Amino acid sequence: MNAAFLIIVAIVAVGAWCPWFTSEEAAGIVKAKIEAREQVRRICTLTAEETTISKTVFGYTEQVSYTCAFEHLEQLSGGRNTVFIPFWGIVLNMPEPLIK
Repeated sequence: MNAAFLIIVAIVAVGAWCPWFTSEEAAGIVKAKIEAREQVRRICTLTAEETTISKTVFGYTEQVSYTCAFEHLEQLSGGRNTVFIPFWGIVLNMPEPLIK
């Protein structure tokens, strides 16, 4: 039982460190997600701030800003989210600007 526990702890530790997952890969995943979103929603612009990418447990975090312009209302809305990119390649907490 002790050997199985140590193996599980080792696997979790290596997963948390994730040395095979680089900041360039994480930034590329965020960029691809932003480009896919812009093809669907042209009212809001998402921008990844690549200087804010930092290593965390199980992946990376990065700041993503958004600006929404409403031509007919002449209003501008915006904000910023910190997204999490785990080593399995998805983006969590991506901004979803709401149009009110």
